[in-house]
Amino acid sequence: MEKSQKNELELDNLVSVPVGSRFVKGIVKEIKPDLLKIESIENGNINIPNNKLVYKMFPGQRYDLRELNSVDPKSEDNLTIKEKLDKLLSKTKIGSFDKLEKGEKVALLTGKMTNKLYEGQSLVLDKKTGEKNLKNFAFKFKLSKDSNGVLKIDPKFKREKLSLNVYGEDLTEEQASKAIDKKETLILDRESKSGLKFKTFARFDKDLNTFVTIPYDTKVEKRILASQKKKENLAKKPTTKIEKPVVKTAKKVGRKM
Repeated sequence: MEKSQKNELELDNLVSVPVGSRFVKGIVKEIKPDLLKIESIENGNINIPNNKLVYKMFPGQRYDLRELNSVDPKSEDNLTIKEKLDKLLSKTKIGSFDKLEKGEKVALLTGKMTNKLYEGQSLVLDKKTGEKNLKNFAFKFKLSKDSNGVLKIDPKFKREKLSLNVYGEDLTEEQASKAIDKKETLILDRESKSGLKFKTFARFDKDLNTFVTIPYDTKVEKRILASQKKKENLAKKPTTKIEKPVVKTAKKVGRKM
């Protein structure tokens, strides 16, 4: 992961570089033997050393694999993200992050939910009896960042009972039908507890028996709306039936003897 990227980078490549306790990501705009100029969303145009710490990311990548070795400063257990992932996955057949399939790791590094459902067991304390009993659970998970920009694990557990509630509001019958029956991604207008209005995407995950939300993005919205419009137009398009020609066969006339 830390192999030198000198002479391997091209303009408009997406790169990541550690700066203090953070990882700055940006698009390469200028390349010099010992210096790179990148355009960062958070910091604008900045110059960084062109050395082995510069990691070339693949298209769509959001997180640098090295970020998994970071520790949440507010965490009391002092575990890295990777150690927390190993702890979570140790309760499943997979066992650890390193044993995940390549496709699952790619999904995580692009900020997407894992494709597979992971099943495991955990000891749960029964408050009435005081005994610990094994409880089965199943989940998918993704990586995300909190309001302070700290990387965290975001698990989504399978629900026994279906809930049509998304960010504090129940879906209408029409919305639920589109998401569950037609497998459409919903674009929802919501409001936070503090009164801040926002948009989000929601889709029904059959494996989890619940709705999964992802951050709103204007480009994604355009793609979703274009896809839905295409489906509607195909549904409205009249289909012409091609009737097979009727072939008349002559009746056989028997000779009378």
